[in-house]
Amino acid sequence: MTSLTRLGKRAIALAPQIDLTVGLAPQIDLAAELTTQRSSDPRRSSRPTLSTELVDSPAIAALVAPPSVPSMVTISNLLFSGKEGDTGTFQLKLNLEKAPTSDITLAFTPGSFLVVDADGNLQNGTQNFVTFTPQTWNQIQTVWFIAEVDGIGTDRTIGNTIDYQLSGGALASGIYNLGSVANTYAPDTSRFDIDLDFRNDTSGFWTLERRAIAQKASTDWSSRIANEWTGLQLNGAINTLKTGSSVNTAFQTRRYVDDLVVFVNTINSNGTAGGYGGIEYDYGGWITSADLMPRVGQIAIDEAVSNTYLYNAVSHELGHTLGLLGLNWEGYLKQDFTTPQTAVFKGEYSKALNGGQDIPLQSQDGANPVTGGYDYWHPAAKISSILSYEWIYYLAGPTEMDFALLADSGYQIYGVNVPFPPVAPVVPVANVPPVTDQPTNTTSTNLQPDLQVVVAKTDPLPVQEEQLIIPISEVLQVAIESIQESDSVLQPI
Repeated sequence: MTSLTRLGKRAIALAPQIDLTVGLAPQIDLAAELTTQRSSDPRRSSRPTLSTELVDSPAIAALVAPPSVPSMVTISNLLFSGKEGDTGTFQLKLNLEKAPTSDITLAFTPGSFLVVDADGNLQNGTQNFVTFTPQTWNQIQTVWFIAEVDGIGTDRTIGNTIDYQLSGGALASGIYNLGSVANTYAPDTSRFDIDLDFRNDTSGFWTLERRAIAQKASTDWSSRIANEWTGLQLNGAINTLKTGSSVNTAFQTRRYVDDLVVFVNTINSNGTAGGYGGIEYDYGGWITSADLMPRVGQIAIDEAVSNTYLYNAVSHELGHTLGLLGLNWEGYLKQDFTTPQTAVFKGEYSKALNGGQDIPLQSQDGANPVTGGYDYWHPAAKISSILSYEWIYYLAGPTEMDFALLADSGYQIYGVNVPFPPVAPVVPVANVPPVTDQPTNTTSTNLQPDLQVVVAKTDPLPVQEEQLIIPISEVLQVAIESIQESDSVLQPI
């Protein structure tokens, strides 16, 4: 669902408790260099982010240098696989003889491809500092971090340190060294990739099974896209998509983007919304963006959506992150908003599939009975599209109409505006014995919902979840202003 507004699985490794001491240990030692110095004001620095790759690998234990002298900070209980794209945690505690008389702030400056959350609570975004008060100075603090994926394709041996500095009631600094980070990701320049990043899953909703369902939805879109974009390196904060609007909870990211990355979140709408989806226009998708085509998006799926309907909900929202319908600049230019009763999408390829008629928009089906607003960002009920509310839970995936709409929105689509790639001939193999031994403990790949039991009028979540929040007159004004001002953009939420 959309509206308009401004714009790894964790593998575990347990390290024995250590005191950070003077001197930096080699390789993956976790000793810290601690020096007394004058305090400087704690600053929020650019924080790295986390990865989207699913790595199910055995845990490894980090080697730790033995302590030599007492320090002001003890770091212990490192839980980290040592692999790119994985998240990890460690714990820290202040070593003071008595309570300080004033607050002590511990600020982190992570390496180039690391992101930290100092308070270990991703629900309030990522923070790069934590404050100890005279009442909480002796409490153990858990710090979360992620070793972001990069576009290099080799193990990362440098930039894996987290600098920290104490200020206020105690003055000290140190370095926490995570050691070498093993490579798990390399860009694939032979195909269009939609990478799903589950870093913001704080509830555990996105299990391995559900991630596989979401990944299938992603692949069903990307397999028909012939484009290949230039790699993009993120380094900034993004407001987390939660309830249909970008609220003031931001997460930092420093991950590499091959073609399109979609951060996957969850929401709890009390049954009023199946999900939300949209484009981050700071990075692409609008005339004022760095790139005209979408490069970064977010979706948020309601935790009430069962596995039966999950594929359809994810596929629908991924369509929005790609720019459907009229949510990227090229698609928006094809929208005709003259009146709600006549609003259409004017695209060459979709029109050809629709018997020579432009694609009617949802507004032609009437106003939202709850909000009274009109929806211009979905096809009308008569159009067989995963983006159509009438069809979303009936379809096994994106339809030819959906791919035609993508072609009209600036994409090269196999079988629509570019030919399918040649298929290698099948070479017959003689005397191949039949396979008799089949694995008995396998995971089904049949992730499509049972379409026979779906009734449109009894959708598990009402379709009014995705409705226009801003009146269309304001939308048109935003579009005009976006041409004149670089900070006026259209954003689906």
